[in-house]
Amino acid sequence: MHTIESKKLGYISKFGFCLLFFTLFSNSSVQSQETKNPRERENFDFNWQFHKGDIAMKLVVRVGQGGITDINVPVISKKDTIIDYTNAESSKALNPPDWKEVNLPHDWVVEGTFVNDNTLGSQPAGSGYLPTGIGFYRKEFEIPETDKGKKISIEFDGIFRNSTVWVNGHLLGNHQSGYTPSNYDLTDVLRYGNEGKNAIMVKVDATQPEGWWYEGAGIYRHVWIIKTDRLHVARFGTYVTTPEITDAKATVIIKTTLKNEYKTAKTITLVSNIVDKKGTVLDTKTSTQSIAPYYPVEISQEGLIQKPKLWSPKTPNLYKVLTEVVENGKVIDTYETTFGVRTFEVNKNGVFLNGNLCPVKGTCNHQDFAGIGVALPDKINYYKLKLLKEVGSNAYRCSHHPPTPELLDMCDSMGIMVLDENRHLSSSEENLRDLETMLYRDRNHPSIFMWSMENEEAIQGTVMGARILETMVETAHRIDPTRKVTAAMNHARNDGGYADVLDVVGYNYGDKQLAYVKDKEAHPDRVMFCTEGTSFVSTRGEYVNSWWPQTCSNSILWQPDWGPYPGEDWADIVKYPYLGGHFVWTGFDYRGEPTPFWWPSVSSQFGFMDVCGFPKDGYYAYKAAWGNEPVVHIF
Repeated sequence: MHTIESKKLGYISKFGFCLLFFTLFSNSSVQSQETKNPRERENFDFNWQFHKGDIAMKLVVRVGQGGITDINVPVISKKDTIIDYTNAESSKALNPPDWKEVNLPHDWVVEGTFVNDNTLGSQPAGSGYLPTGIGFYRKEFEIPETDKGKKISIEFDGIFRNSTVWVNGHLLGNHQSGYTPSNYDLTDVLRYGNEGKNAIMVKVDATQPEGWWYEGAGIYRHVWIIKTDRLHVARFGTYVTTPEITDAKATVIIKTTLKNEYKTAKTITLVSNIVDKKGTVLDTKTSTQSIAPYYPVEISQEGLIQKPKLWSPKTPNLYKVLTEVVENGKVIDTYETTFGVRTFEVNKNGVFLNGNLCPVKGTCNHQDFAGIGVALPDKINYYKLKLLKEVGSNAYRCSHHPPTPELLDMCDSMGIMVLDENRHLSSSEENLRDLETMLYRDRNHPSIFMWSMENEEAIQGTVMGARILETMVETAHRIDPTRKVTAAMNHARNDGGYADVLDVVGYNYGDKQLAYVKDKEAHPDRVMFCTEGTSFVSTRGEYVNSWWPQTCSNSILWQPDWGPYPGEDWADIVKYPYLGGHFVWTGFDYRGEPTPFWWPSVSSQFGFMDVCGFPKDGYYAYKAAWGNEPVVHIF
């Protein structure tokens, strides 16, 4: 789902970032420019304080006792004071020299010193030899008196990881995942106007990993303060689909979930305007309904687009649903949902977009970049996607977790298909909640063509694994019945009934002994897709394989032994179109996994571009295979 409120647009404009490219149209033709949007989404990235290291804290059994989680904390003014942060009393005072000012997104790990320690991370060298640890973020802020009576929440797009949040001394909760967003209702615990200032503190404990690559640590994605009426569209509260599409028209089904957090029942009118990129209203649907107190309700509406412009990589046409919640003639909430009109079908013959065979020319990518770790400014995400488009790629695999939401917005607008991937194979309550969050947050993005439940889990091909996977697949089908579900399998594809619960069987390195060809012969009705392959290692500008200095040749196969030359993998896609396409491991080098080396190598060399996005020789093989122009490259 993609929601852009006026506050966010102001923030983006003020700081000059290129998301303006993706804000394709405004809603000025529907709402007066002079009317203040009743829903506010304020960027909360700036003027934080950061403390690196743990601070011992006792659980406060009576709130209002102060300390660093609240505003009334004693500030130490004596210079050169040394605080013993292993003592729980240390959390009752603030020593300014121990905190530094930071803006978000922020990754503190990338600022650290490399350490030759193979116990770091989940496997030796996996995290790039950088220690993680624990850190605290703290911020003081004010909320005006005029906001009293509104619902106010805070949305963290991503904190790595195991984050705990306090506001004004109140413990609000904990969120384990480093890849899914977290949200807390602040309404009751805020101070408004003359009541005084507010303080928020976030503890981030990144001592345990979630993956086997560089993951960073900190509040590394954007943070938002969201203010609404007490009767409002719920978080991720719209679902827009286009089940019937012809050249003449497209049916648009709009499902909107509203929450009434008043003490009394409310009668509202829901107005849904379908608009094009110019803001022209194409259809308007109106529904009136009474909503009981403290009760969510879903309202379904059906609209039409005449002569729809389809979304595709070549023509990434977008529409919006502009939602208004009206009570007694007054607009009390608004919401925006970007969507596209297109059909995806992944079947035993390949991937079809809008009825046409559309081979996926994709890359797998981790989210870090160059010297900034995982805390990527929006413009760096745009830069990376732009480089991938230039080589001829039309697809992006979010390896191996849900991405930052801005990246999906960009893929929608740039015409890049997405395989959106869940982090863990698990049917625990917590992990199913993370899966549901990914699905609800992302399901309106037209760029997403399929969901991936997991990557290369050890219990693939087992009976227990199949049970867990089936629960996850059923969850995905319930929340989004429009897309098929896969899992990226690198072994045991024919064991334990595991593949049978998938809509599409994902093949990682299925070119080994032509496993996907043999499986197709044995299972002719199996729907297959190449979720990952290649893994050719190379050092930009080097043509010698050497253990010291640690370099990998751009022209000679070496390590690992499972990867072909760049571009050779695409020959199978051409020969066997039922494979649907391919995701190259990887588009860019990334921190960690320095295969085939160990210390002092700290970065992978799998990418056909290096960590800064400069092409290696393999880049040109894909440019020749994926593009329409002749390519000549001299080594």
